[in-house]
Amino acid sequence: MKDRSLVDPYLRRRGRWRRRLTNETYAAIALALATVVALVWANVGDSYHQLWETPASLRVGPLAIELTLHGWVDEGLMSAFFFMVGLDVRRELTLGELSTPGRALLPVAAALGGLVVPALVYLAVAGDGPGAHAWGTVISTDTAFAIGMLALVGPRRAPRLRLFLLAFAVIDDIGALLVIAIFYTSSLETTALAVAAAGLVGVWLLQRAGVWRAAPYVALALVIWYAVYLSGVHATIAGVLIALLMPVYNVRSKDLAQANEIYHLFRQTPAPVTAQVMRDALAYTMPLNQRLSFALPRT
Repeated sequence: MKDRSLVDPYLRRRGRWRRRLTNETYAAIALALATVVALVWANVGDSYHQLWETPASLRVGPLAIELTLHGWVDEGLMSAFFFMVGLDVRRELTLGELSTPGRALLPVAAALGGLVVPALVYLAVAGDGPGAHAWGTVISTDTAFAIGMLALVGPRRAPRLRLFLLAFAVIDDIGALLVIAIFYTSSLETTALAVAAAGLVGVWLLQRAGVWRAAPYVALALVIWYAVYLSGVHATIAGVLIALLMPVYNVRSKDLAQANEIYHLFRQTPAPVTAQVMRDALAYTMPLNQRLSFALPRT
């Protein structure tokens, strides 16, 4: 009881701050305010455009990434955003609402319709004019705004609607990026694509082998992202594909029993090495997908 009295206030305090930092309503309000500021700023002088065109390069030995600030947001931060979205979708596909084919079919059909119908409408309006080739610009969905508006004006506590949007967004994003790669990329670096594919196979082999530590996955994820970036394909797709390969499964009773034994051992002999073993055992009980979802900011 004494241990619980010490732990409970800490958990409540940590949970309270985490809820504040990850509240979707606050994030949606911040997104809306940032949009208003950007619209006003973009129409007053040229400083807004000059800021986002500022070069920001990263070089490690012979490896270099030369992007503008806008490019880092587009290729980097959006990859992280869709990685987090992909974690949710993978978890639901394996354990949750989308694990049955009937429920998974709806977002798939909606995403395909969201790709095809806007393109057909655009081509019907544009006809054979000079802008007809730009049909690919209308097929992508702004997922961040969709989720943000759902948090602001949607029904309270609508997990199925949010999940539908997330699954729709992942499928739509993959489809839109494939369209860009096939129809709008002048030259693809096949060697870089092969490296990215090999990296994805490596991630799959890690999760099949039961590797539970994050470091090997992070190392391969960086290689995959860089290879996709060099290939000429939008790097966002790397975040989605990596997330869909992250290990996810129901917590296993044998892992819980092992962690409980190590906990009792630590109670009997409290020592740094035992504490580390206990920490690793507790981390091992939770699949990497769930651990990353908890550690990273929520979408």
